[in-house]
This record gives sequence, C-alpha cells and structure tokens, in this order.
Amino acid sequence: MPHRYLHDPTVSSELKEKLYELSAHHQSRGKFATSLFGAKGLYTEECLWTLYALQDRVTRFYQKPGGEDRGVGTVKMIEFFEQLAVTAPMRMCVLSGSAYILFDGKHRIRASGPEPDAQKIIAFNEDNDLHQAPDPKYVHGLELGFPGTIVSIKLKLDRSSLDQITAQGKRK
Repeated sequence: MPHRYLHDPTVSSELKEKLYELSAHHQSRGKFATSLFGAKGLYTEECLWTLYALQDRVTRFYQKPGGEDRGVGTVKMIEFFEQLAVTAPMRMCVLSGSAYILFDGKHRIRASGPEPDAQKIIAFNEDNDLHQAPDPKYVHGLELGFPGTIVSIKLKLDRSSLDQITAQGKRK
C-alpha cells in the first residue's frame, strides 16, 4: 500500500514531519471520520496518507544518495493517463488498503509553484491544496480494505491523440 511505506524507519524525518503536520492539520479541523465499523464513503487519515503518497517526490528514497529521481513514477503515470484520456469516458481508480481515489478528469495534477522546482500536486479539491479535504466523491474510505494496491483504468483511445503523443515524444 502506498501509504504504508511512509511509516518505514528509513523515511526521512523531514517527510514524516510533513505527513504528521498534515494529519494534525486535518484532525484539528475535524476532517477525519471516526468509525469503529469501517469508513465507507468517509475521509480518513489513511485516505490522506494514500493521497499524499501519490504526490511528486514523496518517497522514502527522495533525499537519500541516488534517490533524486525517485518518487516521480506515480506522477508520470497520472500525467500519462491525463494525456491519453482526452475524451470521455475516462476513469482511473486507485484502491489501496481502505482508501479509494478516483480520477475522471475533473481534478488534474498541477505544479505547486514556478517550474522547475515546483512539486506536482493533485489534491482533489478546488484549490488543489493538500491542507484542504478532498472532494468525497473522489477520495474516500471503504468499509473493507484490500491488502495491497489496485489501479484500474478505463479510457477511450483516440488514434489522433495517440499520434499526437507519439509525435511529441519524438521531438523530445
């Protein structure tokens, strides 16, 4: 599960501090659901941590020697999905543990500031801000968890879009 590795002892103290600060921020504002019998449809700390694990440069290896290019694979997958899925229907779901995240094109990954050092963020809310709760239609808990991660993608592939993407790749 993406969020589980963030509890690993090898995770930098800086990354853990950011996560705990973000959790405390959401907790202090009453954003997390509390339920003894699962969290179907509700926003939980596990949802936040799973969402955070999808962000650019979030990895236990990022600030370690040789780790500068780590923590970008999921962002590249999301960007590629957004690039491929130019026409409806487009859906990508990430199910990890008890967290469910839906991508349907309404919320897009965006740079958090000026390039090239900006972190790419997708927060599933109007301001694209991880300090705000995500739209519950897009990020929520499930009553029963799954011991792993599943990514499901549904999109319509358009020949002209594929040709355009291929041409862009050749120019780089």
